[in-house]
Amino acid sequence: MHIAAAMEINSRLIPNLKHLHTSLNSKVKYGIDRVFCTLPRIYQLAQGGTAVGTGLNTKKGLHMMLLLKPVEPLTQLLLL
Repeated sequence: MHIAAAMEINSRLIPNLKHLHTSLNSKVKYGIDRVFCTLPRIYQLAQGGTAVGTGLNTKKGLHMMLLLKPVEPLTQLLLL
């Protein structure tokens, strides 16, 4: 019985586990790639008050501060 179990493990289980591992790795890599593809769109965050895009509820001069102040790329946050 032990010989039969060892033969099945070596001939079926281990190769199938290796195949499963490869498949899962490629799916995880694909998922990570998809997340990274969305980041440029996410970095384009709206700046403003509660009525984003209208300028309502913002301090006077905020638009000039945002235009004149260089904005550090959000990609720097990933390095923390």
